[in-house]
Amino acid sequence: MNRRGNLLRRSAIAGTLLGLSLPTVSAAQAWTGDRGSTSFFLSYGNNWSTKHYTFDGVETDGGHVRSQVATFGISYVLTDRLTLTASLPVVQAKYMGSRPHPGSNVDNGDYHTGLQDVRFELRYQVSENPLAFTPFLASGWPTTDYVTLGHSARGRGLDQYVAGFYVGSSLDEWIPDTYAQMRYGYAYVESVAGIHPNHSNLDAEVGHFLTPVLGLRVLASWQETHGGVDTVGKMKGTDSLFPHHDQVGDESYINVGLGFSYSITHKVDVSAIYARSLRGRNGHKLDDGLGLGVSFSCHCAFRQVGERIYPISPRNR
Repeated sequence: MNRRGNLLRRSAIAGTLLGLSLPTVSAAQAWTGDRGSTSFFLSYGNNWSTKHYTFDGVETDGGHVRSQVATFGISYVLTDRLTLTASLPVVQAKYMGSRPHPGSNVDNGDYHTGLQDVRFELRYQVSENPLAFTPFLASGWPTTDYVTLGHSARGRGLDQYVAGFYVGSSLDEWIPDTYAQMRYGYAYVESVAGIHPNHSNLDAEVGHFLTPVLGLRVLASWQETHGGVDTVGKMKGTDSLFPHHDQVGDESYINVGLGFSYSITHKVDVSAIYARSLRGRNGHKLDDGLGLGVSFSCHCAFRQVGERIYPISPRNR
């Protein structure tokens, strides 16, 4: 593989890592690796919110929320074009304020911890030059029947199915060792009280490698909900939909981030990102978001002899 290919695929690994721990600014993964490559991820996200966005985008103080997310994941390249990724986050959140949600048992000033939603993504790289084009299918399901009402609820607790694509390209022709990539996904979300809070997400990234092992990245994320309802600043606690308002809210946002990735060895990568909200509606404003992570990659190709399948050592190829 040429040097440019190594740089682009390394950016995809870093994007996978941070996208898992910090969903408010996730990175694209337009490039797949070599067949048999396996990456294990451990990432940590720490988000701090002091404001809510109302239904018309005005900032209001509804209390402060600290949420922490530890995500465990694995990505396996089934072929040179097909990759399967699975992840499972553990969320810890605490609400600090004088306006807890009526009827919620998690907005009491204590940390509440538990598993969130298991996620799977299958992506297939159709092309690489001049553009990497990679359609994907993804899904997510709650692992437990966790509380969904509260500022510090760990998630929406809804099944969702996502279809979309990644696009990426090297910008070497204009700026050496630089790339750009984006991801668009449309999520079909489980119905609550007859409402499907489906949403579109667009994540974009521009990265530049200062050295073969050190890269800088600028990221942006956009979400628009289709079919949700206005909640913050509009829905009252007596409304029949209030127990589900965190699930069916017409949430939108634009977040931006700045980060880096560093390859300690050809198998071990570390990454970090800092993110903030620019604007939004019907949700929390991200004042400060920090994501840290590490990934370990190995090559686990296989060969078949008769009815048995044996792993191939890279030294024996």
